[in-house]
Amino acid sequence: MKDIKVTKEDQVLNYLFENIKDQSKSKIRQLFKNKCIAVNGKVTSQFDDVVKPGDVISFRQFYKADSKSKLSIIYEDKDFVVIDKPSGLLSVTAKGEKSNTAYNMVSDYVKLRNKRAKIFVLHRLDKDTSGVLVFAKNEKIKNRMQNDWNNIVTKRGYVAICEGKMKKGKAKIQSYLKENKEYMVYSTQDRSGELAITNYNVKKSGAKFSYVELFLETGKKNQIRVHMTELGHPITGDKKYYAKTNLIKRLALHAHVFEFRHPETLKLMTFEAEVPSIFTI
Repeated sequence: MKDIKVTKEDQVLNYLFENIKDQSKSKIRQLFKNKCIAVNGKVTSQFDDVVKPGDVISFRQFYKADSKSKLSIIYEDKDFVVIDKPSGLLSVTAKGEKSNTAYNMVSDYVKLRNKRAKIFVLHRLDKDTSGVLVFAKNEKIKNRMQNDWNNIVTKRGYVAICEGKMKKGKAKIQSYLKENKEYMVYSTQDRSGELAITNYNVKKSGAKFSYVELFLETGKKNQIRVHMTELGHPITGDKKYYAKTNLIKRLALHAHVFEFRHPETLKLMTFEAEVPSIFTI
């Protein structure tokens, strides 16, 4: 949505209600609650803040209700919305969390222009993984993407900080993944599991930690996290998969690039999310 330039003095909620068509005040209040609205670049959650002529109201950055970390829109057109999801935010609804998700926040955003607008999930990132997350804006595109995913998606890249000193250079790990009753994913050579293939490149290796770039040939649940643990080098901050350290006070896994061919135009589309500055060893 384009920024709104204020032309008369008013409370910000009233001004938005008058200038955004087909939106209820309750929907706009939800955007304030989720810290989705900024005035002159400063996020506000106060409905009664006064805006004056010349002020600019922006919607292009979203903020978690309980965090300062931002969820930015990387790209948008008639078919896709691409965001940079922060660590700690669910991609979609899960048990115990129904509203504070990337899906719901982006859905609120597109409904600002059209209350009947919808978005569709194409893939997911784990709650504590940050980075590029792509949603479709119509069901036709979603179906075409998902029905030919392996041919359409050409690159899914991540960076991670792993425990221990790893040998520099490129390698590949593959296994079959299964999930137990405690929702732990694990590797097996049993072909009844789901084949998972991870290519990785150790870019920097220190005495205690290694900086690794990873590219998926398959996209299975917790794939990277399981494979790094299997190699003996869990991702720091990944207590679930036996990490003993928490170097950057979060799971040190970030989806930095996602590339695919548009299912209709065949145009190659590449999206990148800057690696957080805390990803250093």
